[in-house]
Amino acid sequence: MSKLESLPNEILTDILEKYTNGVDLLRIFSFQLNQRFDTLITQCQRVRFDFIQCQKDDFRFCMELVPAYLDKIEELAISEQDTPGQVNAFLSLFPSFELFKQLRTLYIHFDDDAIDWRIIERALNSLSQTAIETLSIKSMNTDIFNGKLFFIDRQQEKKITPS
Repeated sequence: MSKLESLPNEILTDILEKYTNGVDLLRIFSFQLNQRFDTLITQCQRVRFDFIQCQKDDFRFCMELVPAYLDKIEELAISEQDTPGQVNAFLSLFPSFELFKQLRTLYIHFDDDAIDWRIIERALNSLSQTAIETLSIKSMNTDIFNGKLFFIDRQQEKKITPS
């Protein structure tokens, strides 16, 4: 028995929820170790997925399993930096963030030469139906992006507008 396996369920759940990237959680732990870990992962109430430095194969693997965690994702980071096409691929599968019931923090890093702005706009507008607290949008081509930032004004019905 490893030291990790000897920890009580409450501590393991705390570690999985607070300190483990959802990508690693699914890739390393899910369906790999034993029934106890599979059950603990399923019982997690909050998860964060950071796809910024995610390999393309890991991204594809996670996209098949993410639907089971939509209502548990508190933090999400998607990026074109190391995986071109990731933002479009993610938003093609999940065009609205309304399904992400616990989403509080969202990071989107994209190449605006390769992005479909209609998809981005639709996704960002759906954030007004969430409890989002932090939104970071970063463009790889700032000259084309022209410094546009999107923000949520909670005082005005949570509308998202470019500034």
